[in-house]
Amino acid sequence: MMLLGITDNGPNMPCADLVDLGFDTADQQGRSFPLSNFSPAIVGLKPNAGGGLTFVGSCALKKTDGSPATGMGTGPNDQEAFGANCWGESLGYTQSGLDPEDIVQIPGTPYCWIVDEYNPSAAVVSCDMMTDMDQCGTILMRYTPQGVALPGAGYPVKQVIPGVYTDRRQSRGFEGGAVSPDGQLAYAVVQSPMYGDGADRQLTQTLRVLEFDISDPLNASVVGEYLYMGTS
Repeated sequence: MMLLGITDNGPNMPCADLVDLGFDTADQQGRSFPLSNFSPAIVGLKPNAGGGLTFVGSCALKKTDGSPATGMGTGPNDQEAFGANCWGESLGYTQSGLDPEDIVQIPGTPYCWIVDEYNPSAAVVSCDMMTDMDQCGTILMRYTPQGVALPGAGYPVKQVIPGVYTDRRQSRGFEGGAVSPDGQLAYAVVQSPMYGDGADRQLTQTLRVLEFDISDPLNASVVGEYLYMGTS
């Protein structure tokens, strides 16, 4: 048995928090990415006889051509990236960027389902560490909200998620994921209530779960949505 984990978008901190720590930052609305070339990575671990875990290997998320994806935001709906301590000019955005939060193997396939804070989105990636490390980490398809095309991502993108999901709070996109035991359905769970649809954009108390048909993992479709009412 091998366990799979995934990193998030790497070390980062809101510029406003750095101001609170006494740093003179260039932009209080952005986010510091001291390792701007960091690539989120899949990590393989195996239980050992001593009751712990043994590291098997890792593979960075990558584009179709094999170049690394990044952990920076994809556009203005995400926080703008700056270098260490938010000093210097903006690093801008990168449409390949992901902030993964969960990973689940799709049964009977060499693929994994990952969910992501940015946009928010979900993706199908190659995760075969045993027989195909060269392809491990390749982003085979990313599913984004309607209206979020990401033409410069460097890998296939399909806009199948309802556009209202772009109203998620920054850094509060999809936080949890799951796949049914038969590998036919996948789920993506929003971390927090999203902004309301009204003009005042007050926060709702609704937590959303999307259900996807992944019988063809590279041609998924949204087939359901579940709402859970939180408490204030």
